[in-house]
Amino acid sequence: MHVVADVLPGGAEVLMAQIIKRQKENNSCESVVVSLEAHGEENSLRPDLEQVATFHNMECSSFFSADFRNKFKALLKKEKPDVIHAWSYDCGLVAGAIARFSYGIKVV
Repeated sequence: MHVVADVLPGGAEVLMAQIIKRQKENNSCESVVVSLEAHGEENSLRPDLEQVATFHNMECSSFFSADFRNKFKALLKKEKPDVIHAWSYDCGLVAGAIARFSYGIKVV
């Protein structure tokens, strides 16, 4: 499960999309992308990601919000990921802590 702030094409987001695409091509794993907010802008990576991964838009303003924590916990129960790849420090701090300490999920 990849957790990211948004899916606008920046360095980390483009790299994430490339990794997921290669994993899909190699049938190495099923990917899930969790975005704090998914902008409707035309240069968003969302359409490309939806072709190769399950996409979840959390529609939250901050990783530190109670709304994000509740939605993320429910999503972890539903998806049951083996590992969380947190793509930013704030994402790693909150999403990583929830995954690691509440569910014992590995975080990178």
